[in-house]
Amino acid sequence: DADALMALYAEDAELAIEPTGSVRGREAIGSFWKDDFGVTRPSTALNLTDVYVAGDLAHLEGDYEVTEKGKLTRGRFVQLWMNDGNAWHIHREMWWRK
Repeated sequence: DADALMALYAEDAELAIEPTGSVRGREAIGSFWKDDFGVTRPSTALNLTDVYVAGDLAHLEGDYEVTEKGKLTRGRFVQLWMNDGNAWHIHREMWWRK
């Protein structure tokens, strides 16, 4: 659900998606995902290929597959997570199609 997904992002997060550009801020990112999910509720599978953790930062990379109305889309994603002392949140994220 889009609200649960939105809660993973930091207040000042930035989401960059090809070809639509960047979305800044937790609320705006939540609105983006609500619009993206629409009424069809696509199925998304993430496969992590690399994870690097250093202190309060975590860098994740992987592949994704989204199935919606029988159409399969594949791509890559990169996330930078930050720990603010209380919880981990997505600080920066990029998605692009293969």
